[in-house]
Amino acid sequence: MRVLNILKNIIIFTVMLVLTFVIQINQIFMVSKSTNVIGLVIVFFIILMLLLKLAKTWHLKLVSSPFKVRDLWLILGAAVVSEITSVSLSYLGLLMHSEQASSNGLIAERMLSNNIWVVIIAIISVDCMGPILEEVVFRGMIYQFISKKFSIVFGYILTAVIFSYLHDGFSFCFISYFIDSLILTFVFQYTGNIYSSIVCHQFMGLNFLVLVKANTSFFIV
Repeated sequence: MRVLNILKNIIIFTVMLVLTFVIQINQIFMVSKSTNVIGLVIVFFIILMLLLKLAKTWHLKLVSSPFKVRDLWLILGAAVVSEITSVSLSYLGLLMHSEQASSNGLIAERMLSNNIWVVIIAIISVDCMGPILEEVVFRGMIYQFISKKFSIVFGYILTAVIFSYLHDGFSFCFISYFIDSLILTFVFQYTGNIYSSIVCHQFMGLNFLVLVKANTSFFIV
């Protein structure tokens, strides 16, 4: 019985890792310079419904406490800390390596496109849909699963490692994404609902868009 339970947990965790790639399907519209907003929305909702169904099947609560207005102060504070850390590390990275992360460079390119629909697709993908799908998978599923099976601390660390690696591999930016993940996980854990970490993640994305539009030399989501 114990062996079957271990095998079941391994399968569930493997599926969760696969989901981290599945949610990237939503980014195809931005990568391909598509202007099909309707297609983007349809794909997003199909993926979201799949994630919510699996979370329910695995008895993972995305909302254990209602969203409170006072949570906004925590969200804003967390976003500010994340931005200060990201900008500092990004500047240090430029001094050491004189290059940007490829994924951020692609987003910057789409954001500065002359085609308004390409820009709209980029904004929706990066700051609206991306944070929702990522938070449901990383905080709502992976973090909860690991913290329940092992410990909260291990959940924080392993979730951050997976989150960081899938965003930019083991590059210099790994540190920045790792810290962002710890912050987002704290927001989720403290408030007890996925809405808080989603909003916080979106605030981080808004900061990124401001940097792009200001034509700065570093880009951090």
